[in-house]
Amino acid sequence: MEKRKIAIIGAGISGLVACRHTMEKGFSPIVLEAKSGIGGVWSKTIESTKLQTPKSFFQFSDFAWPPSVTETFPDHNQVLEYLKSYATHFNLLPMIKFNTEVIDIDYFMLQSEEDMVSWDLWDGSGEPFSPSGKWNITLQDAGDPCAPTEVYQVDFVILCTGRYSDLPNMPAFPMDRGPHVFDGVVMHSMDYAAMEDDHAAEFIKGKLVTVVGFQKSAVDLAAQVAKTNGPSKPCTLLFRTAHYTVPDHLVTRIFQSLNRFAEFMVHKPSEGFFVWLLAFVLSPLLWLFSKLVEIYLRLLYPLKKYNMVPIHSFLDQISPCKFMAEPANFYDRVKQGSLIPKKSRSFCFCKNGLILDDEATPLATDIVIFATGYKSDEKLKNIFASTYFQQCIIGSSAPFYRECIHPLIPNLAILGYAETGSNLFSTETRSKWVAHFLAGNFKLPTIREMEDDVNNWKNCMQRFAGLVDVPKKLESLKKSLSNTLTRFYPLAGEIKDDLSIDCNDQGAHYVEATVHCPLRQFLSKPDLLLLHRFLPCELVLKESDTRTNYVTNIQINVFECGGIAVGICISHKILDGSALSTFLKAWASTAGCCKQEIVQQPNFQEATNSLFPTNDLLLRDTSIVMFDSLFRKGKCVTKRFVFDASAISILKARASSERVQQPTRIEAVSGFIWQCAIAASKVKHGSPWPRPSLVTHLVNLRRRVAPPLSDSEYSIGNLLWIAAAKSPSASAEDDEEGMRGLVSELRDALSKVDSEYVKRLRGEEGNSVMCECLKEIGEEGSKGGSGLFRVQQLV
Repeated sequence: MEKRKIAIIGAGISGLVACRHTMEKGFSPIVLEAKSGIGGVWSKTIESTKLQTPKSFFQFSDFAWPPSVTETFPDHNQVLEYLKSYATHFNLLPMIKFNTEVIDIDYFMLQSEEDMVSWDLWDGSGEPFSPSGKWNITLQDAGDPCAPTEVYQVDFVILCTGRYSDLPNMPAFPMDRGPHVFDGVVMHSMDYAAMEDDHAAEFIKGKLVTVVGFQKSAVDLAAQVAKTNGPSKPCTLLFRTAHYTVPDHLVTRIFQSLNRFAEFMVHKPSEGFFVWLLAFVLSPLLWLFSKLVEIYLRLLYPLKKYNMVPIHSFLDQISPCKFMAEPANFYDRVKQGSLIPKKSRSFCFCKNGLILDDEATPLATDIVIFATGYKSDEKLKNIFASTYFQQCIIGSSAPFYRECIHPLIPNLAILGYAETGSNLFSTETRSKWVAHFLAGNFKLPTIREMEDDVNNWKNCMQRFAGLVDVPKKLESLKKSLSNTLTRFYPLAGEIKDDLSIDCNDQGAHYVEATVHCPLRQFLSKPDLLLLHRFLPCELVLKESDTRTNYVTNIQINVFECGGIAVGICISHKILDGSALSTFLKAWASTAGCCKQEIVQQPNFQEATNSLFPTNDLLLRDTSIVMFDSLFRKGKCVTKRFVFDASAISILKARASSERVQQPTRIEAVSGFIWQCAIAASKVKHGSPWPRPSLVTHLVNLRRRVAPPLSDSEYSIGNLLWIAAAKSPSASAEDDEEGMRGLVSELRDALSKVDSEYVKRLRGEEGNSVMCECLKEIGEEGSKGGSGLFRVQQLV
């Protein structure tokens, strides 16, 4: 058998088990490690770090803990010694090349990337090794940045670089409120952990330290600083979202409950009816368990007193494996004043400290340590030299099959990247699976089948466990938006004046915002006065009223639960509701948010020139008349009414008559709202009401042309017109007969906008027909005592 070369990047836990099990299958892998020793994150961490899981759940299947380790939760030094003993026992050290930094990896093949995209099987064959593809790994001496690089070529790569190292996540601040205006020291917890223990203690001794964050590293670090400095120089733990921390004895109990019986409480993809029924019946036990733990923790700790009550449930926290054991004496230090927890939605820097959003005076501090995690996706992306593979990592909706194989990246596996309750056990299991695959014991399914499997698991977890990878979802939204704008290129242009767009591909104005409440809470009782804050810019009547010249303005609103709401502002002069709907469907399809695919390419030339030939005078005249007659500034009140299916059925029955035997849902609801508006106006102006009312309804002309036009192909401009229905006061009685009359008038008005009417609009008299119709509506609405009501549903 041909000797295959396998490279393992990283000598942490995942790198060691990958080396161990590939050697067991007869391979001789080379392990590339940038540091001078093994252990990964355990090789350098803060002094108080210990295991988050009981040691019985953090143990190699073929190598037990030594009897000398009696603690249930060993500290980081004991864990590191255990890993070294494992590497020595299985003779892994000769395979490791220390102080060797991997600059990047690049896939070399005889075929092009375009050919790779057409593969049905992973690597074109579903096997681990390719006859024509190799990985070129660029290496450099980690201790000498000026050292020459060398290239090492292998048949298969196993990435074991981990999630929590190398590329820290640092928040962004306004230019004049960032760390550079601060006279103290700003650093990331990664840099603090790299210090020797005695140096780190001396660094923080006698200083006012603020630790930013509330994940495990932040809590451990704050406890360590509080222990060192005491109440005289209290440490501030600054956080935006609180999380549950669990005492050691409860951690042990929780892990003991992770047994085979607990598996029946969790839904899984492609489960049979009996398994589904069992999970449906037993899953409330998880909710009950979560509530009991929450009650216990709130009784045990003064969470409410220090504003540390999480807004999420305990189950929501442990489902994505964000489990946190409480540091020793954490709340004792809070009580004695050596540790001050402080919740703040946002903050910025000043000369002497931090300015919090809810406090008048700055928070004095000497050192700010960000324990805000790592950019794990970006770190993984950066190791690839190919932009194609970088986009696969960031933008793929189906990242890893069996949590270790990317369906679109051949001859490569990724270990230690997925989070579980027991990372060592799950990583070891996956390394055995990869070793069997490398030994040729099985082949991978097709790329489509792998992607479907990953998406099924992801959708199942999101549905039943609420797991949402927000950073990856945001990156996917940005990438898919960019791809969608290349097809809808006028929306990526620049507004020149009220009538034209410069298609210069400047892109969209894109911003992200954080909403400090769960999405469920907002939807249950939405504050309509805050809706404008979900939009990227102010709503204006004329483009000259706004400072932005972007055609498309998008704001992504991220709720605390991970839910996302998209706010969009696009000028109505550029597209109508149908075209906007097509754009949103195409974006959602590209982002993998829906199964529907918008494959038809928009035909902007046909939509703008052939259907309604360009005429600057016509555009100017109709634009002036339309905006003068239909859009006016004034007092605006927003109301929300929800009609469920049963209510709509009742309204349709009330609206039915001989003239309109089967009213549509839109006609029934519009007629009901029209009738209510007339009744309200009668009360306001007195009865009887002297003048008739007028309701206008937008009509999609794409469906009125013979033959009908495709919404996808004609997805630019305003291919709509206004149907206006008048009602005499006698038809507006507050009864069923009055509502039937209103719906009949509405049906008649809508039916008049037919294919013959569209011909008139497209013909030589189109300009005069449009202007006369708009003037008539404007004059009717401006008459004293008359009522003009507009329905924005497009039919």
